[in-house]
Amino acid sequence: YNDGTGIWSLASLANAASDTLTITATVDAGTGGNTIVNTANVTDSGQADSNNANDIDSASLTVQTVDLAVVKTVNDPSPNEGDAITYTVVLSNVGSDTATGVEITDLLPAGVTYVSDTVTQGSYTSGTGVWTVGSVGPAASDTLTITVSVDAGTNGTTIVNTAAVTASDQADGNPANDSDPASITVQSADLAVTKVVDDNFPNEGD
Repeated sequence: YNDGTGIWSLASLANAASDTLTITATVDAGTGGNTIVNTANVTDSGQADSNNANDIDSASLTVQTVDLAVVKTVNDPSPNEGDAITYTVVLSNVGSDTATGVEITDLLPAGVTYVSDTVTQGSYTSGTGVWTVGSVGPAASDTLTITVSVDAGTNGTTIVNTAAVTASDQADGNPANDSDPASITVQSADLAVTKVVDDNFPNEGD
């Protein structure tokens, strides 16, 4: 077999015998959603073919495509130091095929400390920030919530936390919605005390 020309050359083939050609190929990037047809046909023979109706056959494949969308929110965008806040990450598959091998990365930034998490599917590892989701069907969604505490010394700062799709077995047809950030601005106070007296020169008994 010559992969450049697509020609499979056989010296001979006995009556009632058969031979097999197996070709392994990789599916190209950017082909998601496409149907690819591959055709094989007899192009030469030393003898006349008495039944050329079956000299050609095709096999087709449809490349799967998904559209994973990430939306991230925080329940309190203006917390104080020491407050507990909750980030919510919603992962939706708005594509037409099931997504498998899905992972979301949400590594907590400096300024907040992990407390706990809940997931509707899979598991979350706070040390790596990886939410191993698994499979998500068409029009389905899953949710990760992460509770954190706001660190001391962060007053007046803005802390941005981003969740993003980092793995999927299928090509994502719309990578623009694969990540989403959520921000908090830690409250800062500047308290000042001013004390006055209404009479600087009082008399006894005043």
